[in-house]
Amino acid sequence: MLVGWVALSLLVGLVHVMVLTLLVGMVRVVALSTLVVFCRM
Repeated sequence: MLVGWVALSLLVGLVHVMVLTLLVGMVRVVALSTLVVFCRM
């Protein structure tokens, strides 16, 4: 039972890290694109 809980918490942690990295990547892409658009104006 304890092993199952540990595996579940590890999976949840991995999902959280993946979601955070995806969000950071999206924010970086949006910021870069807006910078490029402003530089071209």
